Amino acid sequence: MTPRLVNSDIPNPRAIGKIPARTFSGGNGRVNYWVASWGTNTTDGAISVMQRTSVYSTVVGISLDSGWNYEHTQWVDMDFDGLKDCLTARYRGG
Repeated sequence: MTPRLVNSDIPNPRAIGKIPARTFSGGNGRVNYWVASWGTNTTDGAISVMQRTSVYSTVVGISLDSGWNYEHTQWVDMDFDGLKDCLTARYRGG
C-alpha cells in the first residue's frame, strides 16, 4: 500500500474517522470521514466533514465558533430524529 495525499486544506489534523452510514439524509452512498483539528496562532480548530473523490477530497467545516481545539467526535442521534448528530468536546488553550 502506498500512502496518497487526499487533502491538505485542514490545518493541524489530530484525528480522523469514518462517519456512520445513514448519518446524512439524502446520502449519496459515498463514504464520508470526520476530521478533528487544533487551532494555532494563525488557524482555528475545527470539525470538518471530508468526502473522498477520485483525485482529492472535498471538505466542509461544521464547527460553529472560532478559537477552539477539537480532539475527537462521536456520531449519535441526540434528538431522536433518525439522523446521527456530531457530538464533540472542545477546549481553548493547550
